[in-house]
Amino acid sequence: MNDFPNQNNNMPNMKMIKGLLAVIFGIICIMLAYKVVVSILFFILGFGLVYYGLTMLGMQQATNFIEDTLRKLRKLLPF
Repeated sequence: MNDFPNQNNNMPNMKMIKGLLAVIFGIICIMLAYKVVVSILFFILGFGLVYYGLTMLGMQQATNFIEDTLRKLRKLLPF
């Protein structure tokens, strides 16, 4: 951008603008993802409480179904 040193350049520093825009959009993306992460945590917490409640009530058929489903999911997913 500074190929001509004698030219009077009124353009602002583009690296500064790009950096500030990246920071601003990054913060916006983090704020949007925060809601998703919290929703996923609440879903997992609710699922765990339902499973715990079914275990405490002795609902063996329901807990076996959940365990089998989770076992099949673990085979499909690499974790």
